[in-house]
Amino acid sequence: MTSAYALRIVGQLAAPARAMMRRHARLSALIWNAQYRLGLWDYLDAAADGALTWSLIERYAPSPRILDLGCGTSANLPLPPGRYQRYHGVDISAAAIARARALGRPRTTFEVADIAGYQPAGRYDAILLREVLYYLDCTTVAEFLPGLARFLRADGKIFAEVWGGYAAGDLAGIIRNCGLQVVAERDKPAHGAPPGKIFVLAAAPPAGCGKTPDGEAVAMHELGRPADTGCDPQPPDRHGEARIQVSLTGVPETLLWNLCQRSVAASGRRPLLRDPKGLELTGKIDYPFADIAGRRSGWWHAVRVTKFDIAIRRFLASHPAGTVVALGEGLETQFWRVDNGTVRWLTVDLPETVELRTRLLPDGPRQRTLAQSATDLSWADSVDQGAAVLITAQGLLMYLELAEVGRLVDMCAHRFPGQTLLFDAVPPWMLASSRSAAPPPHMDRPPWRWAASRAERQWLASLPGVAELAELRPWPGLRLAPASLAPVARQLPGVRGLLPELPVFKARLAGADRR
Repeated sequence: MTSAYALRIVGQLAAPARAMMRRHARLSALIWNAQYRLGLWDYLDAAADGALTWSLIERYAPSPRILDLGCGTSANLPLPPGRYQRYHGVDISAAAIARARALGRPRTTFEVADIAGYQPAGRYDAILLREVLYYLDCTTVAEFLPGLARFLRADGKIFAEVWGGYAAGDLAGIIRNCGLQVVAERDKPAHGAPPGKIFVLAAAPPAGCGKTPDGEAVAMHELGRPADTGCDPQPPDRHGEARIQVSLTGVPETLLWNLCQRSVAASGRRPLLRDPKGLELTGKIDYPFADIAGRRSGWWHAVRVTKFDIAIRRFLASHPAGTVVALGEGLETQFWRVDNGTVRWLTVDLPETVELRTRLLPDGPRQRTLAQSATDLSWADSVDQGAAVLITAQGLLMYLELAEVGRLVDMCAHRFPGQTLLFDAVPPWMLASSRSAAPPPHMDRPPWRWAASRAERQWLASLPGVAELAELRPWPGLRLAPASLAPVARQLPGVRGLLPELPVFKARLAGADRR
């Protein structure tokens, strides 16, 4: 079986597998349980960002009986003693519910169930849907929301919270037009990312556009057309702006390819990745993205990016004011996906890349960009030596010779002993395929220099600057579940090494005693 043939089989099976998980609660429960046990959602608990939701509950449903559908561990929702009658949380993950019960908060009960078909036993003053609706398809959401009204007590409210990547899209339109009254619509700040939304809904339908109890206008938008599944952006001239011309070649041009595949993964009704900033960029750049877009490439890009995002969030959960140094970042929009409001971010890239990046993604108050090669370690002088530091090299090291990789790792260890380096590589089959395949149109593809074979992995682990090397194998999320099966599938004869997944490594840098 050739690599290309195996990849076609994997691609054909991925979409039915995702659809099967949406239909089968048991499979979804297994995946969610694994994610909670691996700690992939710990950063949400640490964020404690439920204060705004709670303030709206107290305003529109004071002293409530609360039903929280898709509650997770419930740890990030404040429940001040004496200010609620009772709280009942429901989630498909038994692991999440076990952690919720362990909190031991008064007048709380929990239940393991699939919220899509859940039938509450009583009526409630507040029904919460905190960032759960986009795990259901649009048709289900349109039917599910109005059905909840019959479980509200007199003057009860539904509080539907939507993450920023969906706040301006189809899902928000469905919520506004589902037949419930929009009592209030609040922006939820997201530390530099597009703000999310919290909708407060009531059972009585409005006669038309009207006013909320506090005098706000309520806009009743029509549901827009579904987002395109491809990467070719809509012309930005609807804002009177011309697209930005680019003239990159070689390794710098690969940033446009990476941006395109992330945008493919972030588009459509059921996106694999939340990257609104990336989607925004594709609409600003004059480049033939449609010629290099591909759903399969978008899939493995989403897997790789999610691994990096999860690792960075874990780092920030332990070091909220830490520094992330992003080597060869290109037009990666990771800062806007993981920003916790206190992280310091240093981007290091080649001058021609930095010129484009600073035009499209100007630095904020906690960001700094340096125009130089990542192998010129003078960038380390710009990093606070007393801070916790995480260095990332996404889509970079495979373009360097192995000797250059070794020197870079050892230099980083010398300047940042005991800190962490995240980097990705290409599997051997992908390197072989790239050498025989024709480059995409309009693109002079630079060659990859090495692949993460067993010998290269052992060599990396033996570098004097590496104290410990491990490959990241997370469960990246429900819609990326095929990637979660890769560690098992790799052990099967004929499949090992053929899955479309870029390995991502975490290296703990050695101290002086190791070197």
